[in-house]
Amino acid sequence: EPNLKDGKGGLRDLHTLFWLARFLYGVEDIAGLAKKKLLRKDELATFKKAENFLWTVRQHIHLSNGRAEERLTFDLQLALADEFGYHDRPGMTKIERFMKHYFLTVKSVGDLTRVFCALLEARHQKKGLFDWASLPGKKRVEGFPLDGGRLTVPDKKNFKKYPENMVRIFAVADRHGYDIHPDALRLISSHRQLINARLRRDPAANDAFMEVLTSKRDPETGLRRMNEAGVLGLFVTDFGRAVAQTQQDMYHYYTVDEHTIRAIGLLAQIEKGGLGDVQTLGTEIAGTILSRSALYMGLFLHDIAKGRGGDHSELGEGIARTLCPRVGFTPAETDLVAWLVRYHLLMSNVAFKRDISDPETLKTFTRQVGTLERLRLLTVLTIADIMAVGPNIWTAWKHRLLSDLYTASKPWFTKESVKEARAAQNQEKKAALKKALKKKKVKTPKALLDLFPENYWLADRTPVQVKEALLVARPSGNKIAVDISLQEGSDIFRISAVAPAGPEFFPNLAGGLAAGGINILDARGFTLKDGRRLNSFVVDNPVSDLFSSKEKKKELMTRLKGLSVNTLQTFKIPSQRNLIEDRKGGFKIPSRVRFNNEISSNFTVLEVKGRDKIGFLYQLTRILVRHGCAIFSAHVATYGARAVDVFYIQDRDGNKILDAGQLEKIKSALNKHLGAEIAPGKEN
Repeated sequence: EPNLKDGKGGLRDLHTLFWLARFLYGVEDIAGLAKKKLLRKDELATFKKAENFLWTVRQHIHLSNGRAEERLTFDLQLALADEFGYHDRPGMTKIERFMKHYFLTVKSVGDLTRVFCALLEARHQKKGLFDWASLPGKKRVEGFPLDGGRLTVPDKKNFKKYPENMVRIFAVADRHGYDIHPDALRLISSHRQLINARLRRDPAANDAFMEVLTSKRDPETGLRRMNEAGVLGLFVTDFGRAVAQTQQDMYHYYTVDEHTIRAIGLLAQIEKGGLGDVQTLGTEIAGTILSRSALYMGLFLHDIAKGRGGDHSELGEGIARTLCPRVGFTPAETDLVAWLVRYHLLMSNVAFKRDISDPETLKTFTRQVGTLERLRLLTVLTIADIMAVGPNIWTAWKHRLLSDLYTASKPWFTKESVKEARAAQNQEKKAALKKALKKKKVKTPKALLDLFPENYWLADRTPVQVKEALLVARPSGNKIAVDISLQEGSDIFRISAVAPAGPEFFPNLAGGLAAGGINILDARGFTLKDGRRLNSFVVDNPVSDLFSSKEKKKELMTRLKGLSVNTLQTFKIPSQRNLIEDRKGGFKIPSRVRFNNEISSNFTVLEVKGRDKIGFLYQLTRILVRHGCAIFSAHVATYGARAVDVFYIQDRDGNKILDAGQLEKIKSALNKHLGAEIAPGKEN
């Protein structure tokens, strides 16, 4: 929702450009910018075109709202896309097409004002016009003269004689830590036609591009300079198609090109350990990676095919197989990059939507990954990708889920068999828990451990399992025992409850938490060997202050202990809690219910997609229990206005649900609930 007036490349930038020229050079109107040789004719045309577009959009915003409004909000984007006659196209909605036009326009303004202001600064310092003839005596850096501490070119014909210098100058600037002179950037702009198929095949130009991309100094700045100069999208034409490409979903905060460049910058910080405690996993792994160039290229290409229709991962794989040999990758390196692009969503999908305590999950995942080097590359790429999506998208919980998947998967590449790897992991977790329980003076730790099913051991980390084991050991009879604790090193809370067996307790617990406005991230249920059920819910960002004091925490525990274990209860769910939640209603969210009986040996896996709202998980679990389902785990993922909840379920006898009629009844009930939310749309 950009600000049309004060945002980057908005009307304020155009006005600032003009008033600077008026103050310094006495320019009376826009045409005077060209007369004073502050802008070329093509740049003046860009100025006029951008100003006309932005004023037109602004007037329509004011007319639509009936008042002054500078933000191009989601609802206005739809109204203006219709007003201006945009239509849906394969891979792009009409709103995305309109917003691409908008972002291309403000990008052109940003590029124009950046060069213009740098030019004014240079001229002000020199007290005169740029003098190409004075350059021969100046210091040179790899053939590029320095002027005012900025790299430039020896003469106006340099790029015609040596087109590869249009790419090389960015590599040299990065290598030596220099900025690029505005006159050189303007010269690049006027010679863009030289960035053709011949230059794209030039080894020196491709080497320079790879040097910028994989720079250990500052790859983000180098790529951003190339993008702002219009070089990057012409040299890598598929990237040019992604420039200003948006996604209308309240999840993807940046355009594809901006997201990609930010991701590269974050990857460089991950390598250097510059993000501190925000994430540690990527930094630990980055130092062990052998294929650094493949990692950077894979991240550069991971979203390059968005907006084309079809699966952008598959289309991106094809682009990788074309581009990588051109820039000097071997066939093996090309295969590796192509695999990373094709499967760049694999790790997040498994970590956030699958149960890694299910042996089939790790078995399938590690087979798809294939090697430990691929696992390392995919982990670091996934972290950088998610961190670059937008503010507050990367969380301690996501860091933990990815870390758990990486840790659980790693041994599978060093053991001789899947069974051996699984057994070794379970034994290691049991030994760690037994040792911790002895320190807690638990008299019979082995007997306590024997109560837990085998699928419990990989479900969580040892500190959590210690607390849950102590909860299980607490004598409670037929009553509910509850523990609320803050997870170590995070802002995530764990709510564990032990109760007499009863499938109704799972949705009741979800409802009790939702009624308090608490956001559920993950939920699991385990049947202990003495017949009781251990339910474990992970929550964060409670909208109320339920966890802020001992009294309120005790009040919550009392409320949860009073829940029914064998009767479904009804809870009053609070209304949307803030303006951001309310704005989700402005999007058409396609709903989908899908069963899978292939990816788990013991459970039917159900995936439900729909509009994110408070109580979404609670309502779905009520429906499942009403239709005879026992819920083992629930995994919650949100993407802006869209929620994806994945359930591992069985029938009441502990078997997978294979009956087609029963599956259809469950699906029908879920679709009926989602009802009004069902709308045509496209997948992420």
